[in-house]
Amino acid sequence: METLPLELVQRIFAYLNLASVRDAALSCRTFFDAFKSAEVLITSEILLRQIDPSVLPEAILVQKSWQLGKPSAGQATKFAQDHLSSRLPAPTQWRLVDALVLERFHRYVH
Repeated sequence: METLPLELVQRIFAYLNLASVRDAALSCRTFFDAFKSAEVLITSEILLRQIDPSVLPEAILVQKSWQLGKPSAGQATKFAQDHLSSRLPAPTQWRLVDALVLERFHRYVH
């Protein structure tokens, strides 16, 4: 594996799901280095392929609402004011740690 060109390893990663990319990157130094040198590019490509960009803003809001735990009425109102009053576009660039949460949510919904 050490003899494969870096770009080839990175393209292979792009055909996996995010959990598999994480596992592969942690399996050996060569894969880790290949992934880390293009993490945002690889992660963003996979996430945007797995989750339709038209529903991604809503998926992000659900993920943010999970972080509230069991909110009080005031927290819920503030969340609604901060996040539901306008529909912000989803980011186009993702790090693996952030995208894995959305991938897990997507799996549950699917």
